[in-house]
Amino acid sequence: MEDCQQYQSDKDEMSNQQAGVDQRKLVRKALRSRGVLILEGQAFQFDTVDIGTGGVCILSVRQLITGQNCRIEFSLSVQGRKFDIVAQAKVSYCICGRDGFRIGMQFVEISDKACSSAISLYMR
Repeated sequence: MEDCQQYQSDKDEMSNQQAGVDQRKLVRKALRSRGVLILEGQAFQFDTVDIGTGGVCILSVRQLITGQNCRIEFSLSVQGRKFDIVAQAKVSYCICGRDGFRIGMQFVEISDKACSSAISLYMR
């Protein structure tokens, strides 16, 4: 795992200005799924934490930089049907924790309209 202590120190300085403010604008719902993040030609596994119509929170051993663009792939089950979500995403935040990095990903483009609809249906 990358240097969490230094990262945490840097993050603490930035978060002093935003203490107690939740930056989310859309509702999130818990989602436990395993996925793959593709960044600069390399693939990394992650676990999902929660999802909303605008993005997903993941847990990864890999630190990402706010603003980075990548591709993410994961599965979502809705009403007994499995959807393989493939999306271009942008890193909104990356917070170091004891289990790895908690990374907020904003959806930039979801490859399939049916998958976008499945996310909306999952949120109901």
